[in-house]
This record gives sequence, structure tokens and C-alpha cells, in this order.
Amino acid sequence: MTSVKLILVIPAKHHDVPNAYVKAEKEVELDIFLRLQRGTAIPEDVRKCLGVDTDSELVLELVKALYGLKKTSRLWNQFLHKTLSNVGFEQGRTDL
Repeated sequence: MTSVKLILVIPAKHHDVPNAYVKAEKEVELDIFLRLQRGTAIPEDVRKCLGVDTDSELVLELVKALYGLKKTSRLWNQFLHKTLSNVGFEQGRTDL
């Protein structure tokens, strides 16, 4: 019961974690590529740096978890577990 109270108290005392899901890294073996929406303007200097001539040629690889993906909540849970473990918290047997 203590760990449940802890998880409920942390956000209540220190507010919610803004953009929580995007703080988690995506899994290395999961490759997700995004094409920008038509009409999205990319500055010329950025395009030149990336080696593309037009905005339509630009495809981005997702490197963080993103809202709406099926695995995002699990990735956030893993990130939270790792972060709390690194500062000395231990998972109780009833939390497994």
C-alpha cells in the first residue's frame, strides 16, 4: 500500500509530470518514421543542413515515445521505474 500512496502523492505534491510520455525513450528495435504534413515549412538553412531540397523529401525518425502509440504507456512506466530506482526507491513484492 505504501508504494501506491507514493505514486499518488508525488504528482499531487509536485504537480503532474508535463509531457510525461515523451520523456521516455522509444525502444531501439522499434523504427518509426514520420513524413511532415503537407504545407509544413522548413527553413532553407535547416533543409540544406539535412541535405534535402524540398520539404516533401524530408522524413523524420522518431526517437522518443509519442502520445497515441500502443507501447507509450509501458515505455513511460519503464522510464518512471528506472528513474525512481536510480534515486534509491525499491519495488515492493506486491508491486510486481
